[in-house]
Amino acid sequence: MYLRWFGFVPEKNPTDCVGITFSAMRTQVEELKELQVPPRAEACLRLGEEPPVHMLRFLRAANLKGEEERARATSNAYALNSMVSVRNERAVLRALADKGKKRLKAFPTSDEEDMMALQKGVDVWGVKVTHNRELAIRVRLSEKRILRELVRVTADALEKTRSPQNARKAVEELEAKNKPADVKFLNNKEDVPVYEIGAGIKEKSRSRTAQRDSSEPGSSRKTEL
Repeated sequence: MYLRWFGFVPEKNPTDCVGITFSAMRTQVEELKELQVPPRAEACLRLGEEPPVHMLRFLRAANLKGEEERARATSNAYALNSMVSVRNERAVLRALADKGKKRLKAFPTSDEEDMMALQKGVDVWGVKVTHNRELAIRVRLSEKRILRELVRVTADALEKTRSPQNARKAVEELEAKNKPADVKFLNNKEDVPVYEIGAGIKEKSRSRTAQRDSSEPGSSRKTEL
């Protein structure tokens, strides 16, 4: 964002984001239309932010399986704003994790190569790192950081919901609330999933940022994203 609007990139760029897009298969378009879900969902994901509701609605709708899940998804206009089932939510997590991994693999360089290029002033192809190239490299590093965090948090959530015991707790918690629009995405606290991916990203990002900043010379306070 800084680069696009102001022509520079701060070392710690909390406003940078990565564009992520999901598109439905042709066979899914009609069903999504019945659920009032567009066949395409895109968003620019920032570090510490959960995927927006419209993207989660799309992924939940695109991964519906069986009559019970479809019945829950059509029970009210806001049903897809929250978890449909543990199986469905795990499918959503896998889709997000796979998208993050795919985007990371598409980068032509590693973090180490990018950092070396910034230090030496020459990239891996032997091209001089001009001011514009430096800005591009810094943006690339920031985007990779966001994607790695997305992959890490979703992988952690998948591991925590693998246990049948945790899955039962998740269903019991969802049914106890009985307010689909209030149930969020994922929880990373303790060993019980609560369904808010943003909470996990924000909590762990804050923790690591605070630890990093407190360890830096001259640091006197903790920084929150």
